[in-house]
Amino acid sequence: MTLFEQLGDRRGRAYALLGLGQVWHGLGLLGQACGPLERALALSRELGLSLWEARALRRLGEALAATGRREAALDLWRNALVIFQRLGLPEAAEVAQMLATDPAQVHVQRLSAGPDQVP
Repeated sequence: MTLFEQLGDRRGRAYALLGLGQVWHGLGLLGQACGPLERALALSRELGLSLWEARALRRLGEALAATGRREAALDLWRNALVIFQRLGLPEAAEVAQMLATDPAQVHVQRLSAGPDQVP
């Protein structure tokens, strides 16, 4: 992360933050996942990186759902769904499924499925 900052590589920093948040989430350290995911979301929006924005929205929603913040998670997933659909990506179907599922169960399902690849 420090290297990206020193180089002024904001895109690399957004990618690293997204990956870091996903790692913390995969380890079940949800409180630690939220900070990097929120920063990745803000930076992705600022840079116009729609795919990374959608992925940050999705992962942050998962972390919030697992900590009981259902409505916030649903809002994030709805925003992610719009972007994934606009980009024509299969992740849209996954997010649509998450919206149809009790948000508290999404974290349980993800942990039982194993960690994802870094974005």
